[in-house]
Formats: sequence, structure tokens, C-alpha cells
Amino acid sequence: MHAKKKYAVIDINNLPDFLVFAGAYAKWTGAKIVFDMHEVTPEFYISKYGIKPNTWTVRLLEFIERKSFHFADYVININHTIEDVSSNAGSRLQNQPSL
Repeated sequence: MHAKKKYAVIDINNLPDFLVFAGAYAKWTGAKIVFDMHEVTPEFYISKYGIKPNTWTVRLLEFIERKSFHFADYVININHTIEDVSSNAGSRLQNQPSL
């Protein structure tokens, strides 16, 4: 789609976080990527599936989340709870979250 018409901004919602990489071609050709967080994925998996926080699965989800933040030009979220969890994650958040 981006090949036919160049877009300036691509908005990508998460869950899963790796969807942000679907905008790679658009980003490489000049579009800005906005990562629109609707869920904090590691915490979502912990609560929904009962995964323990110190497992390899959660560490992998945190790694993907961190790479997604680094890849996006902007990170936005939908509420203060997600902003607090993301901000408390410290090094997991590269870009400043906004509502």
C-alpha cells in the first residue's frame, strides 16, 4: 500500500508488539511510525495466562516491547495506567509516552 502512495505517518496499534515492524518499509522510505499502545504486553500475558514474571517468555516479550519502542518514532498510550507501567519499566521505555 505504501508503494503506491507515500504516507507521512503510519499508526500501528499493539498486541502483539511486533506488529510495529510491519511498518518497516514505510519507515525506510521516510514515513514516521507511531506505536499506539493499547496494552502493556508482558503484564497482559502475566495476568491473562498466569505466566510467572521471571520466565523466558516474559523476558522475550520485554525484549520485543523494548525493540518496538526503539523502532517507533513516537509512542503513545491510551491511559495513565499504561503510562505508569511503561514509565516504571525504566529502561524498557525509550520514547516518552503520551496520552
